[in-house]
Amino acid sequence: MRHQRQCGDWKNYWNRGWRTGKEICQKIADIVCYIGGNRWDIPVFHPDSILSLYDLSPEAMVLANHFLIILSVVYVFMAYQMPANAGIIKGGGCVEFGAKLDSICICLIVIPLSCYMAFVADASPAVVVVCLNIDQFIKCVPVFWKVNYGNWMKKLTKETKTSG
Repeated sequence: MRHQRQCGDWKNYWNRGWRTGKEICQKIADIVCYIGGNRWDIPVFHPDSILSLYDLSPEAMVLANHFLIILSVVYVFMAYQMPANAGIIKGGGCVEFGAKLDSICICLIVIPLSCYMAFVADASPAVVVVCLNIDQFIKCVPVFWKVNYGNWMKKLTKETKTSG
């Protein structure tokens, strides 16, 4: 009986409106964006601290520096998109949204665009890396819309009937 009271108190805490699921998810997204948004500067402003660990030729050093700058920008967007899509939306029970979004972005945008830029347009490796990571930018818009305005929270538990 004591366990039922505790569960009831927990349900009442949420039902009183102190925090809604969307408010909690917004707070999680803010924290993740803060953490990810504050780590982009290390590879951009201190690339020698990372690249000095390797014995690279001058050409490879230039390419690696370009890749670090590109990935630093990508990580800022990835810091929001990945936890919001994989954690908040999928954790809330809307798995099909993430699966469809990932499939569309990767199969219809990233792979064809990257192959075209690499093999047909003969673009530089830095441009191909941008094309390979462009899905992180593209997915931010629908993920932001779904988290803030969509109906993604599902009831993940079943009601049990008590006899007696």
